[in-house]
Amino acid sequence: MSNIVDVPFSHEHLLSTEEILSLGVSHDNVEWYRRKIYQQSFSISSWIDTVPSDYTFKTRFFPINLSEAQVLAKISSERDEDELLVLQGLCDRLTCFIGEYFPSGAFVKLNTRSPKDVPVYDTENRELQQLLWNQIESAPDCFHTDENHQTWSFVKATNKYMKCMDGTRAIDLLSRSTRVREDLTKILCFGLIEDFECQLVIREWIDEVVDRPEYEFRGFVSEKKLNALSMYYCLAHSEELVQRKEEVQNIILDFFEKIKHRIPHSSYVIDFYIKANTSVLIIELNPFHIGAGPCLFSWKENREQFLHGPFEFRIIEEIPKDFQIIPIRWKKYIDYRYVKQPRNTRKSKELGFPFVLTVVIVGLALGNIWFNMDHKIKITN
Repeated sequence: MSNIVDVPFSHEHLLSTEEILSLGVSHDNVEWYRRKIYQQSFSISSWIDTVPSDYTFKTRFFPINLSEAQVLAKISSERDEDELLVLQGLCDRLTCFIGEYFPSGAFVKLNTRSPKDVPVYDTENRELQQLLWNQIESAPDCFHTDENHQTWSFVKATNKYMKCMDGTRAIDLLSRSTRVREDLTKILCFGLIEDFECQLVIREWIDEVVDRPEYEFRGFVSEKKLNALSMYYCLAHSEELVQRKEEVQNIILDFFEKIKHRIPHSSYVIDFYIKANTSVLIIELNPFHIGAGPCLFSWKENREQFLHGPFEFRIIEEIPKDFQIIPIRWKKYIDYRYVKQPRNTRKSKELGFPFVLTVVIVGLALGNIWFNMDHKIKITN
């Protein structure tokens, strides 16, 4: 039996109730305020200048004002004409900024969370549908109905949709994201107008990262010790990763030794990406809290391990028999397109209604000509 005493987790940025109340926050909002401050303390701006520039993505910060934040925090259907003009102004500023600093594309997020929830549920989006079709059909036909291949295809397609070449895509994502709206609401709820501060994070877009999602990992660090490591996309199997598991583990552990004393936090959740050349990038840090997804671990079952070890690296060792990572509406769409219909039927459907209508009209016309000619021949005979 372990002789470690299970004590409540503490952190210098996890304020006590007394500290929060002394700031003038009401009792009803204490927990909300505590989470806001704790979450913000792990934002990219808190650590990016402490590590070498080649250890993470090229990043720039883009301040937004109170009016812009208020509009982004609103549900789309509730915005009036004046607020839409505010968004257009923000859009124009972002287009100029991205064009100047990230001409090959950018990833745009709040200093806290990203709008990655938008493409996951945007099942009627034709561009997204096409991205998904392209990913699925990039493999031989025999893999099109393979759920593991479909899962990786879905991950890649939804990630690719996040690429921003201008302000239009950035505003579309930010203004429709529930995650962004929640975080902005917290900021606006407690921020005084004269002290208001909010910024977007604009990061370089690297196609390789999107094309190799199996090489993204999440680590759990307590008191500057990496105690657990997991695949980030934890409901899909990669045979290549299985074969390289020990190598990948050593790459991450060696990299962590280089950066652990540079990170200005003692306990946190960290996301890594291993490039094809085996160099490692820090993607982001998250609070050491149940709000950070545990991937192949569990905050309930593995809390002790997160806090004290021993170290463990988990990946999907074999294809799960029963798993479902793709949202049900996307799954139904995929099944309809790739399972219910033969390939030839799918291809003809892609030609669209105008083409089909044209074929029908031409067919009827030719049929009518044939009938008239045949009728004349019979009369002549």
